[in-house]
Amino acid sequence: MSHNSTRKSIIQILSLYLGTSIILLCWLFYFFYKKEVRNIFLTQVASLREETLEINDILHKYKYDIDEALPEILQNKEHNIGIFKRDGTMLFSNLLKNPSDDEFAKGVYEVEDKVIIDPEFLPSPHKSKKRSKFRIFIQDSKVDSLIFASKVRLALIFVLVLGIMSIVAFVLVRLFLKPLNEHIQRLDDFIKDATHETNTPISIVLMSIETLKTHNLSEEERKKIGRIKLACLQLGHIYRELVAYNFPHSMQDKISNLDLQSLLEERLDFFAPFFTQKKLSISLDSKPARIMASRE
Repeated sequence: MSHNSTRKSIIQILSLYLGTSIILLCWLFYFFYKKEVRNIFLTQVASLREETLEINDILHKYKYDIDEALPEILQNKEHNIGIFKRDGTMLFSNLLKNPSDDEFAKGVYEVEDKVIIDPEFLPSPHKSKKRSKFRIFIQDSKVDSLIFASKVRLALIFVLVLGIMSIVAFVLVRLFLKPLNEHIQRLDDFIKDATHETNTPISIVLMSIETLKTHNLSEEERKKIGRIKLACLQLGHIYRELVAYNFPHSMQDKISNLDLQSLLEERLDFFAPFFTQKKLSISLDSKPARIMASRE
């Protein structure tokens, strides 16, 4: 297995593994992100609801007399508030903007960088079933910065987890492919060595056959020598194919203007003994033609 094929296999395996992992991670992190955003919002609502409960306790203490209760309500309060009757009539408000009818019905709306909430009308893990006499809106800062920070944190965790998974996957793939690469490398080395060592004996046998005097031999002996020559020619053909496969850099790959008809006749001459042995008759019907290609 060559370096390129090994790298290609690793890339294919990692692409499949990481592709499915990214899809799964995206789904999981999207679920965590939505849950985190909801938790941030619910935490804010729960905190504001505690404040509304305190305000309701003060109102109850003063028998819902707004004028008498306001000094204590506004004492040490960091949030602006709005107190409304159930029908929407304003009793007190220092909010940036009082709610419209739709906003009053929804229980939440935004003004500039603030969010104004009636916690009683929104889901809260600590929400009481008891309804207060008044509706109390509390003004607080938006949680956009907290949501953005959570998004960045989850994105960094996503990248970190994906990076760790990629490293582990790469190491595992290399470990799994290492025995196979070593085995294939040994096989390639053997084929290359065998290919290199095969040429010399084939050349010696062919040379010996060509210089052998056969006029004193019987017909049967000449046939035997002919078969030996055919076998050597076939081995020579296999040798050249092995060289072309294992040592492509050693082959002549120069592009030239070749006489295709001449090349065809040359190859037919080479295989002529094989045709004769198989009792095949080959007839060539061709006309001159040229091609730009490598002779090998």
